[in-house]
Amino acid sequence: AWLDRHLASVEDRVVDGRLYPGFPDEGTQRAFVGSANADALGEGFRFYQFVKREAEARRLRLRGGRYLDFGEGWGRISRFFLRDFERGDMAGVDVDPGMVAFCRDAAIPGLHLEARQGQRLPFADGAFRLVT
Repeated sequence: AWLDRHLASVEDRVVDGRLYPGFPDEGTQRAFVGSANADALGEGFRFYQFVKREAEARRLRLRGGRYLDFGEGWGRISRFFLRDFERGDMAGVDVDPGMVAFCRDAAIPGLHLEARQGQRLPFADGAFRLVT
C-alpha cells in the first residue's frame, strides 16, 4: 500500500488527502537513476525494503532517530522513509545545487544541503541512526 500511494502520486501529488513529494521531469529522473516515475519508484522502494530488512535483522530501531540521505538526487529514496522518520529528523545532501533546490521546492522531507568539497557537513558525529 505504501508503494501504491507513491505510485499514485506520480499522476497527482495528493493521494488520500495527503500531499506527496513532487517529481522532476522524466529526463532529469533518468539522468540521475536511469529510470523514471513508476520504474524509478519501484527501484527505490526495493532499496527501502532491503534497508528495512537489514535494520530489522540487526535489531536497529529506526523510529525516534534521524535519517540522512547522502547523495539524495531528486529524493527517490528518502520519500519512502517518511514512514519511519519524522520530517524534522530527516536530511539530505547532494553535490548538485539544482537537486538540493528541487528537493526543497518539491516537498521532499527534511533539511536539504549542498555538499561542497572540502567543507564539513553541519552534523555532529553519530547524529544519524541511518545514512543511505
